[in-house]
Amino acid sequence: MDPVYLLVRSDDKTAHISLHRAADQIAEHSWEAHRELSVTLLSKIKDLLSEQSLDWSDIKGVGVYAGPGSFTGLRISHAMANALAYASDIPVANASGEGWKQDCLDQLASGGKKIITPDYGREARITQQKK
Repeated sequence: MDPVYLLVRSDDKTAHISLHRAADQIAEHSWEAHRELSVTLLSKIKDLLSEQSLDWSDIKGVGVYAGPGSFTGLRISHAMANALAYASDIPVANASGEGWKQDCLDQLASGGKKIITPDYGREARITQQKK
């Protein structure tokens, strides 16, 4: 049977997750996460897996929309993907643009990466520490 891949997009107020077997999407879910993404992301993934009679160990790779977009949303999805990949010893991938899902699936099918970082679309604007 083809491996199951998890794809996540969190660059906007609406978060999107989907499960894929090879290139075929088998399930998806979107919700207005906005400021609750860090609280809801893992539970939404768990629920989606459960609906498909799957669990965390069935995920064989994680793909994430790279950006640009919300700094916090991208940071949360990339941190989750890197942590899940590290803990489960599975590859990660990220990509941008309209074809990001297929790009991630192609990367994962060919071994993916060990770690991914977001593309914020510009240099970080870090404020000076107040004294």
